[in-house]
Amino acid sequence: MKDELKNGFGVVKYPNGDKYEGDFMNDEFHGKGKYITMEMTYEGEWYRGYCHGFGKEMWEDGSFFQGYFQNGVKHGNGTYLWGDGSSYEGEWRDGKMEGRGKFVHKNGDIYEGGYQDGEREGQGKLIFADGRQYNGGFSQGFMNGFGQMTMRDGQMFSGNWRNGHQI
Repeated sequence: MKDELKNGFGVVKYPNGDKYEGDFMNDEFHGKGKYITMEMTYEGEWYRGYCHGFGKEMWEDGSFFQGYFQNGVKHGNGTYLWGDGSSYEGEWRDGKMEGRGKFVHKNGDIYEGGYQDGEREGQGKLIFADGRQYNGGFSQGFMNGFGQMTMRDGQMFSGNWRNGHQI
């Protein structure tokens, strides 16, 4: 006799303590569901066994991501809040920050601009917690290319930057 495939709503508990509650189609998580592990919980949409569509990932340390997934990874718009208070709101691709976004660092620095492969890239604005502000180019996470630094007292420095330093 052939085993029946799970379809519709169900609950599965795994030997390692993980648990899934939600919709199934042909024995795969599909539809809406919640997957719980010791470290994290994902609640949202599933497609053929993968987090796919809108969902929320919540971690034991208080970190969470709320946004879109594609084939099991963050992809599309979303917000990530780390346990240390840092946050990113913007675009994701293949699980990394990619496109336009805003990152607020735990020290109070704020970056708004482009991201590529998880790093600041292209044009952006970095507002330092001490009041300085840089507008200009970024590459591989550093101020690179032409930019302008405005000091707290209003004094401005324009020119080229390499690896975070004016040249």
